[in-house]
Amino acid sequence: MLEGLKGILGRPLAIALDTAGGAMYVTDSTSKTVIRANLDGSSPKALGDFGGLIDTPSDIAVDSTHEKLYIASFIGRTGRVIRADLDGSGVENLGDLGGTVAQPLNVAVEPLAGRLYVADNMANTMCIADLEGGNVRSLGNLDGALHEPTHMALDVASGRMYIANWGGDHFITRANLDGTGGERLGEERSELYYQSGVGVYFPF
Repeated sequence: MLEGLKGILGRPLAIALDTAGGAMYVTDSTSKTVIRANLDGSSPKALGDFGGLIDTPSDIAVDSTHEKLYIASFIGRTGRVIRADLDGSGVENLGDLGGTVAQPLNVAVEPLAGRLYVADNMANTMCIADLEGGNVRSLGNLDGALHEPTHMALDVASGRMYIANWGGDHFITRANLDGTGGERLGEERSELYYQSGVGVYFPF
């Protein structure tokens, strides 16, 4: 256990790292906020109430390039994406991205390309937008390869995205970053049950 976080977290749902800044960001659905701490868990700090916009903070992404946080949050069938500075100030409600998301569980950013990716668990769809939440474009269900998406990772170098899915036979979706070429990985295997996360490792 990271002792610095002991007693601070109620129900943590998602985590993102700012390795350049030496920080981790954890969403907490009990306190409806984001906890920032050093990578060793020390100096934890709640970043405020984000203007009361956070309900169930299902995912978080860090844009270290532009020093921004992106938080996916929902309650029932009402979802939104929130953007803020790394210290929790400068809160912006990007809303439901023009009606394209109702229950967002995934959010990811591609800072250099200026893209925001959001997957909707209820609608089984993916959309992309610019980092301000504009120019929204639906990618649909990635050629039928989404079923209750829960978490996402981007492999920008290879131009691919990977999404964990709760629904159906519990599988991983792989697709191109433009939404084409969607395919299901591991659907026939019984080892995958209710996976809630996926990551991409880049060896050096």
